[in-house]
Amino acid sequence: MTNAPQLFLFLSVDVIGSTALKYGKDSPIDWYNVFTDFYVSFPDEFKKHLEAEYDYQGNLRYLPDNVIVWKHAGDEILFYMEITQENEIPCIVTAFKKTLEDWYISKDKLDVKGCVWTGQVPFIDRKIKEDDCNKFDFIGPSIDCGFRLGKYAAKEEIAISVEVADLVNGFDSLQSSLYYLKSENLKGVLGNKKYPIFVLKLKDVKTEEYDYMKNPCNKTSLDAYIEKHYLNMSEDFDGKVSRIGRNIPTYLKGKEELCKTIQLTRTAEQQVAKEASKTKDDNKGFKEYEGLFYSSGDEIIAEP
Repeated sequence: MTNAPQLFLFLSVDVIGSTALKYGKDSPIDWYNVFTDFYVSFPDEFKKHLEAEYDYQGNLRYLPDNVIVWKHAGDEILFYMEITQENEIPCIVTAFKKTLEDWYISKDKLDVKGCVWTGQVPFIDRKIKEDDCNKFDFIGPSIDCGFRLGKYAAKEEIAISVEVADLVNGFDSLQSSLYYLKSENLKGVLGNKKYPIFVLKLKDVKTEEYDYMKNPCNKTSLDAYIEKHYLNMSEDFDGKVSRIGRNIPTYLKGKEELCKTIQLTRTAEQQVAKEASKTKDDNKGFKEYEGLFYSSGDEIIAEP
């Protein structure tokens, strides 16, 4: 396990009113099939949006295995991703937001809500290897904060931590949907000092009871607000509060070569596929190149 600084993004999608839905279905088989479809189809749709978003950005790499289902907690799916490039968090959050928006287009799907936060290892949080060598768990103040934020998520909005709000501030595809909700005590977080809660409004998902015109976030004013928040918190919680936006170079140090390797591999795979398509027997030609590259954790390995 590496001791190098690692920045992780955590994403949660949870079913709204799941207990009532289970009791309301005509038979146990009905609710079982509906929820099983959610566990399978939501991660698949999220990955599709990620692929599209990373391709759109152009300078970001994407590997399907990089999106990891961390765990299932009841009717909640938790994902995590290690951040290795600048502007990667806004890209991932945009893809997650689009997945939720598209989810509601289908009327027969479950109502769900989303939450996004960060974790900083080992500066604030810890990553623990489980018995299965390929699985990890996470503990720490940031993780606790993320789970506390989940109660503020709703059908029409994604609850996000102050760190995520800071990192998506000014990003074109998210700025217009970024709102300050309120500040509240999050049961132990920051010593029960009030924590600023931000949300991302989902497009075309509307409710009558919420007025989004109250607290839209302007880039300049939000930056000043967050700066003041960190200054106040750092006095009392040195070592427990860190403005990630100011520390991105620390977390990305040493990741550049990894990203270059991945990009070179991706280019090589595309070239292989292009050459294979020139052969008379496309299927046979492509199979000659299958297995040249495979991934192992964060490594891209070329087979001899």
